[in-house]
Amino acid sequence: MAEPHSTVTGPEVRLRPGINLQFCAAVFAKHGRVHIPQVFPDDVAIRIERALREETPWSRVFNHGDKHHDLGPGIWQSIPEDKRTEVAAAVLANGRTRFAYFLRELPDRRPARGGAASRGVRDS
Repeated sequence: MAEPHSTVTGPEVRLRPGINLQFCAAVFAKHGRVHIPQVFPDDVAIRIERALREETPWSRVFNHGDKHHDLGPGIWQSIPEDKRTEVAAAVLANGRTRFAYFLRELPDRRPARGGAASRGVRDS
């Protein structure tokens, strides 16, 4: 995995030509959300996907019973694969009878009040 704030370059992030932004804004204003299929041209979408998959320092967040676990970037990958599989299976088994979660999280590195980093974006 590349270091955070990678210097790898790629195409300029841009929207696919022909998207009616006024229509999208009106839909968003009315419903609070908007779905824009194929919002990026292929080259941009491929670059974004690669950055998220290979260059992003994801954390692993899950619960086991009542205990919350938050493994920072790189920690989950440092655990042997057989143990990761065992943990994932235990969390999923727990989810058959009670609430369970098993997420990747991208820590938000922006300073929050008091200078601490705030919680981040999650990707299940």
